[in-house]
Amino acid sequence: MKNFLIVLPLILCLPLMADDKQEPKAPEDKKEEPKKGKTHKITRDTFKLEFELDGTFMNPNAREVSIETKSWGLLNVLDAVDQGASVKKGQSLVTLDFEKIDEKIRDLRFEQELTSLDLQVAEAELKLMEVTSPIELKALERKNKQVQEDLKRYREIKRPRQEKAAEVTLKSSRDSLSYAEEELKQLRKMYEADDLTEETEEIILQRAESAVERAKFYLKGAEIKKEEALKISIPRSSVDIEEGARQSELALNTSRKTHPVTHLKKSIAVKKLRLQLDNVKENLTRLQADRAKMHVLAPISGTLFRGIINKGKWSGSAGVDPRMRKGGALKPNEIFMTILPEGPLSIHATVPEKYLRHMEKGLQVEVYPTMDPDVKLDAVVGEVSSTPVAPGNHGATINIKLDKDSPILAGMTAKLKFVPYLNENALWVPRGALFEGKEPGSQFVNIHRNDRKHKKVKVETGRRSGDKVEILKGLRAGAEILIEKPGK
Repeated sequence: MKNFLIVLPLILCLPLMADDKQEPKAPEDKKEEPKKGKTHKITRDTFKLEFELDGTFMNPNAREVSIETKSWGLLNVLDAVDQGASVKKGQSLVTLDFEKIDEKIRDLRFEQELTSLDLQVAEAELKLMEVTSPIELKALERKNKQVQEDLKRYREIKRPRQEKAAEVTLKSSRDSLSYAEEELKQLRKMYEADDLTEETEEIILQRAESAVERAKFYLKGAEIKKEEALKISIPRSSVDIEEGARQSELALNTSRKTHPVTHLKKSIAVKKLRLQLDNVKENLTRLQADRAKMHVLAPISGTLFRGIINKGKWSGSAGVDPRMRKGGALKPNEIFMTILPEGPLSIHATVPEKYLRHMEKGLQVEVYPTMDPDVKLDAVVGEVSSTPVAPGNHGATINIKLDKDSPILAGMTAKLKFVPYLNENALWVPRGALFEGKEPGSQFVNIHRNDRKHKKVKVETGRRSGDKVEILKGLRAGAEILIEKPGK
């Protein structure tokens, strides 16, 4: 039995030994394994979105101080409360020079009184004109009517009679001369035949001759008067009467046209004076209101700052603001002081557009004050401006509750940490491991397989943070993916 067991192995080895004497066979071709590139192993880990912003503590109840004058622009400073002073509500903050505005107010009061008197006179003249204008017009119409009647009577009666009178007077003078000459002639004949004494005859004849001479003289005067009447006095009188009638008619027509215009001008003058008076009153009222606003009183109690505090940031420099010195000048509606009352603070932050979609109201915020960075304070996002506060930036208010004994003051700064998204059991891949699929919007990764070609797997992505991309569907923990395009 033992010999059999010994011989058996020898027998089994004989074929092998025989094979060794045969020619060796060519080795079979092996499959080439795919070259392995850089890979990333999928594990479940914390995935979060986070970013930091700078913030400034501010007092939401701060009150700005300005002088809101409407018409007065000269605001000369005589004195002002110091920077950092504690002020009470109603306390005077600035003393201004009132000399110029008081002088202007006095001038306006005098102008108001004078304009009021001018208006009273103009209104009285207008009322008088409204009464007298119809009377004057009727008087002109009556006078013109009389003048036209006189002209007609002159043409029809007086002038012909004057011309006739000149003729009659001349004829009468001629007749008188003829009568005188005839009487002288008859006397001479009679005296030649009678027995009168020579002296008596001579006297009578002399008288008759004198009568003839006078008649000749009167005849000559009558001829001159007739010529003067027909060629000078009557034509001149006719011209004067005709011209007077035309002037009367013209005066009446002119009055009919000018009376309404004059009344209208007077009415406009009255309206203008009323408007002028209203303007003076309005200017005086505005100036008096400006004068009252130039008593600058603290609207609230608190700590005074010279200048503007915008979103917690102070714009001024203590004690060097030239506007607050004696002789300095303030502009109307210019904010030159700010009062910070005691009370709760909030934080202002400037948010770049890339973070705006994460800034939801109520989002938790970690606050690390610059004065003590090791202290963490809790806060939440309050309001976020819908419009930019600067190109590419929006404003946000962060609500925070501080202890009453907190040393933090308005104007101090802090770092703000935001975590808008957190998944403690997330799958994620490097951004470079994602590739665009053929379908619009589709993405895939390449899964590495040791003994086979890589496999494309379609995935659904979620949030992105830096170089990390959250995977919602398509992968599971333990998978190994290529983080470079295959073939590199």
